[in-house]
Amino acid sequence: MPARRSSQWKLPLAFIFCASPAGLGCVEPLQNPDLTPDPGAGDPGDLPDEPAWSDEVCGDGNDNDQDGRAEEDCPCTPQQSLGCYLGPQGTRGVGACVEGTQVCRGDEATEFGSFGECVGAVGPSPEVCDGVDNDCNGAVDDNDMCNSNPPEAICPGDLVAQALVAMPLAGGCTDDSGACTSFEWAVVSAPGGSVALPLPPNAAETTFTPDLAGEYTIRLTVRDAQGNFDSCDVLITVPTSEGLRVEIYWNDPDRSCADDDWEGGFPECDDSDVDLHMINTAAATWFSDADCYFSNCKRDFHSVSWNAAGEADDPFLDIDDVEGHGPENINVDQPAAGETYTIGVHYWSPDSWEGGAEILVKIYCGGDLPVDEFGPVALPEQDDFWRVADVTFDAGGCHVDAIDRNGQELTDQTAVRAGR
Repeated sequence: MPARRSSQWKLPLAFIFCASPAGLGCVEPLQNPDLTPDPGAGDPGDLPDEPAWSDEVCGDGNDNDQDGRAEEDCPCTPQQSLGCYLGPQGTRGVGACVEGTQVCRGDEATEFGSFGECVGAVGPSPEVCDGVDNDCNGAVDDNDMCNSNPPEAICPGDLVAQALVAMPLAGGCTDDSGACTSFEWAVVSAPGGSVALPLPPNAAETTFTPDLAGEYTIRLTVRDAQGNFDSCDVLITVPTSEGLRVEIYWNDPDRSCADDDWEGGFPECDDSDVDLHMINTAAATWFSDADCYFSNCKRDFHSVSWNAAGEADDPFLDIDDVEGHGPENINVDQPAAGETYTIGVHYWSPDSWEGGAEILVKIYCGGDLPVDEFGPVALPEQDDFWRVADVTFDAGGCHVDAIDRNGQELTDQTAVRAGR
């Protein structure tokens, strides 16, 4: 029978209790006349046949009295180890509940020591739906919620959208155990260079504004209160409705500055400014009134007029991005027959960004896929100008002729202001 420690009597060191059967053996008490009762405990001669022991049992490794300790005040041999457990009776070794180890503290000069903390023991925890008996009652996932089915995510059907036009997306969810607790929208795939994201990303209804032509896959993930989840995808296609569309982007989008990067003062992000240019055969120089670029070709401030009357054959700059990566694009809805359009890229300013710009260019001729792509081409210095390609429309369709495909003949603004 394991020894018990007394809660009423204080025994001097001359008295030694018997340890557990797995422990130290039994040592006879020494004769000591100084054995004294704890004050108020009564006359030793009046002790009942069954003394008023505490619940702690030495040698079983359990926290019998549930005070957060096991084997406290129990004798042990220094460096002796013992399995220990601090959880409720009956849960040790059941389900997720496992015992730990405690080691007897002391040194060679000490005949008897005391047990240290119980390390590594795991007690019961609230039951969750994970295939484990968390509360150690012998039953796995014994929670009504664990028997529920996962939610079902509901996405809108596949959509066709216009670049730079906001599109609302309404998601939904059904769940037989209650309401869905979270919604999360994410871009799974997108055209190269796109930085478009659903906003807000964590609501049932969101808005997505595609920034480049091509296909986007947007995923909605829903979760319920039990952590179960489901996902669905919506395909958004952005066709190139224009006869001619040119897109550029540059550098790593993850380094680009966002609006809130300026709130803390001077940003460490990439705020470089690269500009797209397009001229027709009538233009004598770049940066002139016949050159479509940020100064004269934005839709809300437009003065470039090419060829026939009306705007159908005129170029328009949809985006002028001044804080890194882009994209920027120029569109001509109805290119004039026999006309040649020349594409240029200018490194306007690195601003606070200490470095060059790696440029990529896509050219579309009335289709969903680019007919040609250029880059990445490095513009290492501010004011570098890259003459990219000529795009000609004739009876045979659209033809792209590279001027400087690999960026080996860079020039600068002064030179191109003097000629094409």
